[in-house]
Amino acid sequence: MSVAIDQLLDEKRKLDFRIYELKWFQGVDAFKRINPSEASMINAQVQAMEAYSKILSDRISAIDGTFKKGAPGSVLDHEDVVAQTASELLVDNLPEEYASLAIKNLVSGDFKAGHVFTALKQGFDWGKTPEGSDFWVDVTYALMHGLTLPPIPKQEEAK
Repeated sequence: MSVAIDQLLDEKRKLDFRIYELKWFQGVDAFKRINPSEASMINAQVQAMEAYSKILSDRISAIDGTFKKGAPGSVLDHEDVVAQTASELLVDNLPEEYASLAIKNLVSGDFKAGHVFTALKQGFDWGKTPEGSDFWVDVTYALMHGLTLPPIPKQEEAK
């Protein structure tokens, strides 16, 4: 893969994750309590970022002709991704030890999601897990960037 494609994919991954985070925030109760003008600006920001993400997809396609929604350049749920249960996504996308930990923490493994990030982010309150919030942030970051997953904390080290 060319350096240009790598840079565009990296930019798109980061942008898509920021979009995902904002969309997640739009769905929580705290968003409903913010100033309406701030909420409106956040909504406009998401729309602009989605347009930018589409432009990046188009540029990648123009260079190599292979990029599609839901391909490695995107970490978001897309309409062309088949939704699975949170439990299925975790088992399919995480090493067994990590999937087991995440599944133990799930509030409900029945909800449907299009991506493992959705299963992790919406499946449980990271701060209330034995592993602690920092661990799950590190797991998500490692998955996003193709890095080695952080070591699983021993029970006494957790949180």
